[in-house]
Amino acid sequence: MSNGLFNNAATSLPASTASKIGRFQNGPTFTDFPFNSGIIMTTGNITVTPGPNNAGGSSVANDDGVRDTELSAIATNTTHGTSKIEFDFVSISGIVSFEYVFASEEYPEYACGTVNDIFAFFLSGINPVTISYSTWNIALIPGTTLPVTINNLNPGVVGSNGSLANCTPPSGSLAYSSFYCGVPTGSAGMQFDGFTVIPATSPEAVNGERSGLFAKAFIVPCNSYHMKLAIANVGDNAFDSGVFLKEGSFRAPTIEAVHNYSMPNIDTLVKGCNIDTVTFSISRRDPTRAYPYTLFTNILPNPGVALNSDYQIYYLNQVTHQLTLMTSPTATFVIPADSLNTIMVIKVPETAVFAPGEVKTLRLVLELETCSFEEPRIDTLIYYLKDNSPIILSDATINGCEVVNQITVDETGGGDVQHVTWSPTTNINTPDNLTTNCNITDTIVYTIIATDDINCRRDTATITVNVTNPPEPSFTVDKTTGCVPLTVRFTSTTEPTFATFMFIITDEFGLINDTIYDQTFPYTFNSPGHYSVSYYAKTTDVGDCFRWIHNNNYIFVSDFPVADFTWAPEEPTNGRPINFTNQSTGNNITEFYWNFGNGASTTLENPTHSYNITADETYTVLFKVTNSYGCEHDTIKLITVVDNYAFYVPNSFTPNNDGVNDLFHPRVADVLKYHLAVYNRYGECIFQSVNPDESWDGTHNEQKCPSGTYNWVITYLKYAAPETELRKTGTVSLIR
Repeated sequence: MSNGLFNNAATSLPASTASKIGRFQNGPTFTDFPFNSGIIMTTGNITVTPGPNNAGGSSVANDDGVRDTELSAIATNTTHGTSKIEFDFVSISGIVSFEYVFASEEYPEYACGTVNDIFAFFLSGINPVTISYSTWNIALIPGTTLPVTINNLNPGVVGSNGSLANCTPPSGSLAYSSFYCGVPTGSAGMQFDGFTVIPATSPEAVNGERSGLFAKAFIVPCNSYHMKLAIANVGDNAFDSGVFLKEGSFRAPTIEAVHNYSMPNIDTLVKGCNIDTVTFSISRRDPTRAYPYTLFTNILPNPGVALNSDYQIYYLNQVTHQLTLMTSPTATFVIPADSLNTIMVIKVPETAVFAPGEVKTLRLVLELETCSFEEPRIDTLIYYLKDNSPIILSDATINGCEVVNQITVDETGGGDVQHVTWSPTTNINTPDNLTTNCNITDTIVYTIIATDDINCRRDTATITVNVTNPPEPSFTVDKTTGCVPLTVRFTSTTEPTFATFMFIITDEFGLINDTIYDQTFPYTFNSPGHYSVSYYAKTTDVGDCFRWIHNNNYIFVSDFPVADFTWAPEEPTNGRPINFTNQSTGNNITEFYWNFGNGASTTLENPTHSYNITADETYTVLFKVTNSYGCEHDTIKLITVVDNYAFYVPNSFTPNNDGVNDLFHPRVADVLKYHLAVYNRYGECIFQSVNPDESWDGTHNEQKCPSGTYNWVITYLKYAAPETELRKTGTVSLIR
């Protein structure tokens, strides 16, 4: 751009706010406004612009007498407070455009009024349609040829100071309210009551974003044009209006090099893998002319990097329309007329040689010819070249028992694995590693993809995880206790039935007695003691899928007790109780059996028994003991019972206290029951006793009985015949 003027003066933008023109910057309190910064021109002072919107018609009369004939020619009344920017420019493309917002205090009450502030963007130069020099306004309502004015672009209703006649085509319109945005009273954003905007929902929106209006036109590239941006009050010098120009929206076309890596967003070219297809284009270009590009490989130093050894470049040949290998340090290719772009492909050939870990740098220079009177546009492309070993993953089948806690996928190619994905990620704790902790309890198939840091080298593996549930070990025995030698039948009842199993029998000292693999078998324990049985079962398809049963002291083999007993008295007599005492040895004796040899028996441990005999007799006594495990033993002993029965009654006694025959004492031995009664001659019982050891002293009621003959009666039971009462009578002489 050149020859810039503001209101006919070649001055820089003023720093004072008491001016019609200046810079603006939008703050966070006015989010409806589409620009962040740029240039503002007003019909008064720019100090009117900032919010809040607390007045319906703010203005500052600021008329320096400058007028613009082209602007006045399209006004409906006298212009005042004119602001205008002018400059010359040359474009290498065929398009010119910039983004703007028109705002005014005349909104909304002067919509369809006679006071219609005006602005225009006048473009002067060769019209690409008529090929003649002309001037035309490019500030138009989107999709129309109508200029942007208050009577053309407004809220869509007639203002309080307007008339519908002023907004009836061709003078004005109410049909474009979608491009109008009102500023509510009290808004902190700006003082102007309304402004123009393209909403994000409008078909004219770019990329679906809210924006200002666009002033744009086609032009003839490489020709000089004059641009004039002007605004003025019309009819009076009040109710200011302003135009906001977005910063950076008026810009020259640029060279665009769009990289399309086969591995996206990576500027590293990897041997045999990552390729960059570069699309060269020009923004807002002239579609009627060709744009030549020249590529240089030798302007910038590239030590250790050689064309077609370390890298290859293919460009699009516009004659053959084929990609052509670049064989010299320089190549020229073009964007043809009526074509949007051209392409170039660059890659590292499979024959390139790299030291381990080496990365080479390639610098290319690109020149674009624009207009003949301008220097070429220059761009620099930088690439990094490297080797890359292939990634080779090995498929695998993993057999696990009940749960698999870790998986390692083997990589054998030596590739630089940087990214790993598992699919699915079910029960995978670290799905970004080749080795992962996991908690897999069911059979599942995983797909693993490993790539390098630029998604260049990659490989896929399938990991099949077979999870087998361990067998449920179980077995039965017909008995767990018994007497030595004890034979026990073992039977495996493990599910599933095809599982293999093993029995290990261990004595109470921890020594293994035997290891047996039969499904059912008898086993004889020849020594007493506790035995432990360990039972192992495993599946045949997964070697480590097994389960143990450890039954400590599972079998008890009991030794036999030894029966023995004693009796008291040691010399038993007829009918007298004999106390038998258990003297057996052995543990857990719980049952006792006595057979006394005379048809009598008992299960008491220490019984009492007596024998009734008529003469001395010997008996065979059997004693058997049994412990809690059913082990029994018996012993036999002979017992001789003596009959000590005796009966003697004296026929006289002399109770004179001389120590000789002083008492009447019948001698009755070994009787079960005894009764003595002494009677006088009158039949009166004067003495009786049930104790065979008690004597009569010849008295009655503590009085001495006279000498004479007395009758006695003895009744008794013998041990030999306890059911028969015997009676004997006689006389005794008492001599004094």
